[in-house]
Amino acid sequence: MFEEARRQLGASASDSDAAVILSRALKDAESAPPDQRKAILSTSLKQARQARRFSITLESPLPDNWPKPSLPGLIRVKSYPPVRAAWVRPGGQRNRQFMTLFRHIKDRKIAMTAPVVMEYASEAAASPAKMDSPDAMAFLYRRTDQDEAGKFGSVGVTNDVPVQVVSIGVKGAYTEGRFRKAAAKLRDWLKANSQWRPAGPPRVLAYNSPFLPFWMKYSEVQIPVCPAGKERTNQPMAPLTDEEKRIILQKGTERPFTGKYWNHFAPGVYVCRQCGAQLYRSESKFRSDCGWPSFDAEVPGAVRRQPDADGVRTEIVCAACGGHLGHVFEGEGFTPRNVRHCVNSASLVHRPTPKTAKAIFAGGCFWGVEHHFQKVQGVLSATSGYCGGHVANPTYEQVCTGKTGHAEAVRVVFDPDRVSYEKLARLFFEIHDPTQRNGQGPDVGTQYRSAVFYLDNKQKQIAEKLISELRAKGYDVVTQVAPASEFYPAEKYHQGYLDKHPEQPTCHVRVPRFDKPKK
Repeated sequence: MFEEARRQLGASASDSDAAVILSRALKDAESAPPDQRKAILSTSLKQARQARRFSITLESPLPDNWPKPSLPGLIRVKSYPPVRAAWVRPGGQRNRQFMTLFRHIKDRKIAMTAPVVMEYASEAAASPAKMDSPDAMAFLYRRTDQDEAGKFGSVGVTNDVPVQVVSIGVKGAYTEGRFRKAAAKLRDWLKANSQWRPAGPPRVLAYNSPFLPFWMKYSEVQIPVCPAGKERTNQPMAPLTDEEKRIILQKGTERPFTGKYWNHFAPGVYVCRQCGAQLYRSESKFRSDCGWPSFDAEVPGAVRRQPDADGVRTEIVCAACGGHLGHVFEGEGFTPRNVRHCVNSASLVHRPTPKTAKAIFAGGCFWGVEHHFQKVQGVLSATSGYCGGHVANPTYEQVCTGKTGHAEAVRVVFDPDRVSYEKLARLFFEIHDPTQRNGQGPDVGTQYRSAVFYLDNKQKQIAEKLISELRAKGYDVVTQVAPASEFYPAEKYHQGYLDKHPEQPTCHVRVPRFDKPKK
């Protein structure tokens, strides 16, 4: 049955519901007692068939490149593309919001699409009981070039950025009680999957009109998310002053040319004053002479846009905690990106660029190795790539042949004041099997070999010392210790793969080898 599940997984689109279901089942079955594996896989094969057949009643077309609605009850992470949206705020009766938007698209001669988006209070992500009436509602445009952004009476049309969410499909009537139950399941899922954290207010995608019978209706309850851990500073944030509360919590604005960062250009990163999440890098800061710090790009996923209460501007807030940052403006021509994040200095804290060092490790499929290193405090980045071969700029397909000499490897950039090379090397020897030659788990070939590619003699000495310790404990270590050759980053879709696809199984499970001898 393992073979059939793997065969169907290989035949499924990588981001399909069927692939999510089968990947989870294979991972669960591998760790389950032998007498339970057949039931797990049999159930998953049945659910995968249901997922392939599942469809909903659509009265209007979906926006371009919109993900397929998911099987009811299935919790999974999904990615949504940029979209132009007509929003009505503040909250009110759902029917009144709907009719306001309906009149807007009728007057602007915009065709109706599905779904309608209902956004709830930010605190409902942690407390679904607070999911009462929507704070805002949006109609989505079919294409991002339809009509124009701007203010049209009580409706604000914005260009919404791509978003990742954890989502669950719901069949039946559109009631807040039903939505609250679904949101509670998402909250529990986030508690059990700590690699993700909420990054925005809960929302409901309602795919059907009020006139469709309730048993035919379908919706998705979602919480925007971003990867947890590496975007957040480990330095505690002091309590907010009264002036910082006025700006960050009450959405105030500091007077121009008075903030500490408006004319500040030291290298480093700017973090949220309230929660410490990384927001902007110094490379994206530019001089606009407007009197406030100006940036033309944010750390991916760190800043959320939303219509301002004034009905004209677009507000920006920290995606992690919702703290007010300022406003974003487009089309001013200050930089080639043509975007200006106008941010209050009081909303920011500058962290100087830390000292950095590098390490390169190879331990089987780089997805799992990268995932473990990303979670280490003091690691600034972990990049999947290829090392140890003789072909310049190899592709994944070339490396998979085993003829280029490369190993799938991970380059770790770290702050040596916060984490040592030896600590990283110890982790490396515990997250893969250093006794398996030319392979790791089911992945076999020289490209999956165990190797430490050292960058200086000190790294070589540490690696050899740790190998000696493991051999003294009875482990027949076959890890190659070799000087680092050119490291070639892998294709973009490999980077952060397990963060994007948490349902994918991995053979990289930490084993405390240095704490006990081999049995």
